Amino acid sequence: PLDGELPGGEPSLVGLWPLGSLINHSLRPNVTRTFAGRCCCYRSIRRLKAGEEVLDNYLDLRLPAAMRQDMLRRNHAIEDEGPDSCDGPPSEVAELREAHGAIIENLDGAKKERAQAAYKQLAELTNRCEELGVNDPALSEVFKDFGILAGRLGDAEMGLQGLARALELATARERYSVISYALALRMLHLAVLAGGDIDGETRGGLEAMAKKHLLMVFGPWPGLFE
Repeated sequence: PLDGELPGGEPSLVGLWPLGSLINHSLRPNVTRTFAGRCCCYRSIRRLKAGEEVLDNYLDLRLPAAMRQDMLRRNHAIEDEGPDSCDGPPSEVAELREAHGAIIENLDGAKKERAQAAYKQLAELTNRCEELGVNDPALSEVFKDFGILAGRLGDAEMGLQGLARALELATARERYSVISYALALRMLHLAVLAGGDIDGETRGGLEAMAKKHLLMVFGPWPGLFE
C-alpha cells in the first residue's frame, strides 16, 4: 500500500510486517529476506558494523534497471540507486531478455532435436551477454537455462559452467539470497546426477557451497539441507 491505498491493478491481498517496513531499500543490501509461515525473517549476509543501517532489497535481484525504477516509483515512491557498474545497456539487456524468453518458451518436454536447437541458440545468447562486459544479474537466467539444458543433453561439465556463471551474476550485488541458494543447489544436483562424469572432490565442493548458501539465507536449521 502507498499512503493507505493499493496501486491500481495490484492484487487485493497484501501482507503487512510493521517491523520489516522500517528497513530501507538498497540495491546492495546487507540482509536477505525469507518467510517461515507468516513470519518475515531477515538474516545478515555480511558482518555489520555498530550503528550500520540494515538494508534490504525490496525487489527481485534479477530485474533490469528500467523495471527496478518503474516498480520502486510505482510501489514505494522512491528512486532506484542505479544504473551502476553491473547494469548493462538498457536496450541491449532488454533485447537479450526478450530473445531468451522466446527460446525457452514451450521448451519443457521438448524432443531432443528441439532441445539441441535451443541449446545452440542459448549458447549464442550467452556469448552476446559476455560481449557486454558487465556482471548484470538481469542476465543470470540466460546462463541458468543454458546450464540446465546442457545437463539435460548430457554435458554435465558445460552445464556446471553455465550455472556457475549464472551464480556469479546473481551474486554480483548480493552475495547470498534465496536465488543464490537455488542456483548452488542446482549445481550440486547436476553433479550428483552426472555420476562418474564429475569427480568426488568437485561434488564435495559443490555440496559445501550449497550448505554455505543455505546457512547464510535460512540459518542453522538442523536437517533442512538433508
